[in-house]
Amino acid sequence: MNRRSKLLHVTNFVSALALFVSPFSCVSWGQSYPINSTNFGMQCGLEMSTNCPNYMLPNHQAQPGSFRLWDSRTYWGTLQPQYFTGCTDVQQVAGVNTYCWDNLDSWLDAIAADSSIKAVDFTFGGVPCQLVPAGDCDGHGGSNGSNYPPTDLGQNGSPSFSDFVTNLVQHCSKKGNCVKSIVKYYEMWNEANLTGEWAGTEADLEEMVFHVRNTIKSDVSGAFVLTPSTSYYSNNYSDWLQTWLNDENTNGTLSDGVAIHIYLTNPSPDGTEQTPETQYTCYILSTSNSAPAGCYNQTYPSFLYVKDNTTGWSSIPWMDTETNFDGNGGGYACNLGNAQDCTGQIVRWQLLQDAAGASSVAWYYWNTTIGNDGSNETAYYYMMQYLEGGKFTATCSNSGTIWTCPFTDTNGNADLWVWTTDETPESYSPNPALYSNYWVVTGTGASNCSAIPSTGFTVTDAPYLLVPSSCSVQP
Repeated sequence: MNRRSKLLHVTNFVSALALFVSPFSCVSWGQSYPINSTNFGMQCGLEMSTNCPNYMLPNHQAQPGSFRLWDSRTYWGTLQPQYFTGCTDVQQVAGVNTYCWDNLDSWLDAIAADSSIKAVDFTFGGVPCQLVPAGDCDGHGGSNGSNYPPTDLGQNGSPSFSDFVTNLVQHCSKKGNCVKSIVKYYEMWNEANLTGEWAGTEADLEEMVFHVRNTIKSDVSGAFVLTPSTSYYSNNYSDWLQTWLNDENTNGTLSDGVAIHIYLTNPSPDGTEQTPETQYTCYILSTSNSAPAGCYNQTYPSFLYVKDNTTGWSSIPWMDTETNFDGNGGGYACNLGNAQDCTGQIVRWQLLQDAAGASSVAWYYWNTTIGNDGSNETAYYYMMQYLEGGKFTATCSNSGTIWTCPFTDTNGNADLWVWTTDETPESYSPNPALYSNYWVVTGTGASNCSAIPSTGFTVTDAPYLLVPSSCSVQP
């Protein structure tokens, strides 16, 4: 996502880690790993007054463990600017002012002081304006950089990009907080399948990226290199991703993880928002070779179908490194359902993706959408408490409007998440031999554990956690 509307990128729509070394937990079917704090992610930027102004990290009871540097004034073009007025941390190369590290320094120092952040993702994007032809600096606008490839890009990569990556990973702030100690995850370009983010060819980006991965790996102990993220805002995501994965196979080195961006907004001119369950069915469900009617990507394969059916990639972790509600200029607010349903959707979107193997789900403008909203933040906090230390044992599935996800909690109990997509409460009768009590995740605070009536009970669009244990044991 950038500050311009994603509508610029779409046409003809169909409506329907000790610190900083802890790896993201990863799940691929056939394997199962406990969920930890890095499954919960946020983007923290400076472009909205409600989202980390002045490099101030969120200070709420809910504390996501992973942090993505994007739209945080850390574009390549911002860190390697044309002009250095006001810059206090200037790095010269061959006697010439080349890099201005002020913004990155501020983030490094803030992150180092926050013990809740365990994984940091640096996302590349925004080519310096001085490295592209005049008139091509229209990507993120002005000094933030261009979406066009640098003019020195050739068959051996881009010397300017290679130099930037080398100096980036070797940089330390004036306070001694170093990139290689703090930033372990590298998303190799933002939404590269959208021309507004990368106007070159896919082969151009491969030439630029493939030549720097060894630099990151050699300089950053425990580095985790992600593919460039693909955005569902264009249906070329499936062909683009397939080509990228095939070419990595040909090149002989695989990325450590695959990055995607899926919002809860249907990418259509009217900005229609979808439920988490619809977006999961259309874009994530690994068996979806052809998305069903009503999906914007109708007849196109899901992201996970492409990944899991490409040789060598089925066991590679994946992350939704950017998500939110309305990404079409609507302030990232929920515009579908009532307030309770909107809060429930945040939790359901996390459950659906975690159960499908996501290693992290990172909300764009987390502090604006979740942290600064009392109900959303409260539900997010209790969701974290119930999920951390547990693991999903299968993907989520539905029977009509009732959705369920089998889950083993941190105490080893075989639990079940359940909810309805209907805003009207719906009757549900779980197996009394398996589940005796339930908790519910809402935005009103800590829920009380209650006994499941023998006649069954009603569930709502706020997810319930059914447990076989007594109420004296909290998940």
